[in-house]
Order: sequence, then structure tokens, then C-alpha cells
Amino acid sequence: MKNNKIKKVTVRDLQHNLATYLEMAKAGPIVVTKHGKEAVLMINPVKYHYTEKANKPYNVKGTKFIGMYKDRKDWEGLSNSEVANNLRNDSWYGK
Repeated sequence: MKNNKIKKVTVRDLQHNLATYLEMAKAGPIVVTKHGKEAVLMINPVKYHYTEKANKPYNVKGTKFIGMYKDRKDWEGLSNSEVANNLRNDSWYGK
């Protein structure tokens, strides 16, 4: 099992052992403290980009599916969000 504890290091220690802490940050996150307060978080950029992509919210109204069949007569002149709301209301409450 991995050790999920975040290592804390002072700015002074980081300055004196930068190469060591850079290598350690590749394996796990490191919090840099300044005057006893957390100032910076060092993490692996690959892991950061992975979590950044995984945490993006999904916008249902912006999907292409909603606008794909906009040539229907009852949807003429409606925006994508209005079409989505109509579909949502029809599915929840029936026609």
C-alpha cells in the first residue's frame, strides 16, 4: 500500500536540498512551508495534468447531440439550451 502522507519541508531545507526534493516530488506531493505556514505544493506535472483532466465538469447542454437533430419543426428557432430543457421536461414529466 502506498504512503499517502504529504511530506512537509521548509523553504530553507528546500533551498539547500533542491535536487533531492525535486526527485521526491516526482514520487509524491511535497508542501513547502514558509514561517510555519503552507506556501507551495510541489507535485509531479504528469499527475497534475491527469487529475486536471479527470476533474473537468461535463457540460450536457454543450454537447453536439443536443443540436444534432435541430431540423425538427418544433425546435425551429430554439437555442441548444432551450432544446435541452424541452427534452428534459418531456422525459421527466411526459408529453
